[in-house]
Amino acid sequence: MTALELEISNRAEVVKGLEAQLKKTEKPVKSNVSISTDKNRELVTASELIARRAFSWSQLLTDIERNLSGNVRVLRIGVMQVQPQERDGAIGGNPIAAVLTLDVIGKSGQDVTAMINKFLESGRFKVFPLTKKPVEGTDEVEFSLKVDYFPPQPTPRGNLTNQIASGKVAEKKQ
Repeated sequence: MTALELEISNRAEVVKGLEAQLKKTEKPVKSNVSISTDKNRELVTASELIARRAFSWSQLLTDIERNLSGNVRVLRIGVMQVQPQERDGAIGGNPIAAVLTLDVIGKSGQDVTAMINKFLESGRFKVFPLTKKPVEGTDEVEFSLKVDYFPPQPTPRGNLTNQIASGKVAEKKQ
């Protein structure tokens, strides 16, 4: 056997070995994977934590503050539920990102009603009054509200770049 034939034989064996390794990695994985109840609970908890990071908490607080009047103060914001962004929503197709309880105090019931109307007009909130009670020793009124929050939908970043590349964006006139 010549040196060339020996080299070809060695390389053929190496190729066969690599093909065998490749076949081992290409075997289908069993889909009958089962997890314990505890592990399933951990998975659900982890998914909920990821969902909580699915929207901007600072955007939520900015939206609340933007719609408050000077005569209404927030006592407490409670998070009842945070939902993933993939869910269908009721306002303009936007998904409900969070369901909150909001406790506020207004100088009058009309002030809180005006705030609720401003929340509704923003398109970011759906507000359901739960309780109303006077604050002892003052003319102020405390309200407890259930609030559905609908965050703004992100705009696709590629659109402007694609429009510029295809010449669809008008040039600025100077």
